[in-house]
Amino acid sequence: MPYIKIVNENYDNDNAIDNLFGYITSCSKCGGMAGGYNVIPQYAVKMMKMVRQLYGKSDGSQLIHIILSLSSGETMSEEAMYKFSLCIASYFCDHQVVFGVHSDTNHLHTHFMVNTVSFRDGSVLKSKGEIKRDLEMFCSNILSEFGK
Repeated sequence: MPYIKIVNENYDNDNAIDNLFGYITSCSKCGGMAGGYNVIPQYAVKMMKMVRQLYGKSDGSQLIHIILSLSSGETMSEEAMYKFSLCIASYFCDHQVVFGVHSDTNHLHTHFMVNTVSFRDGSVLKSKGEIKRDLEMFCSNILSEFGK
């Protein structure tokens, strides 16, 4: 089963979206293996900020940072991990998500940046604990489709 970590950071400052986007999509980290869900990656920062402004939710925690890695003994190519990550991003069906498959270490992993505000209705994501639990189950189901 994949390991999911929700980074315990508030990401509530003015540069939070810009900084995390830069880290997740850095070519030195992901070699161009970055994507988006409900957002065009190269415009993600601007689009995420626009959604937050539209619903009057520019303050507070702006995003959730999630790291997904495979369990020991599980392997996947970078291309397969990208496809798997895109499927995982679909869990956040009403939110904007940017992700990058990082291959800069000997352990392939994906970083996700999720806008806490829904682009559909302005609702805010549930608690990090609920997200982690539900996302773990979702990942297990998706992983079985990848033959893992």
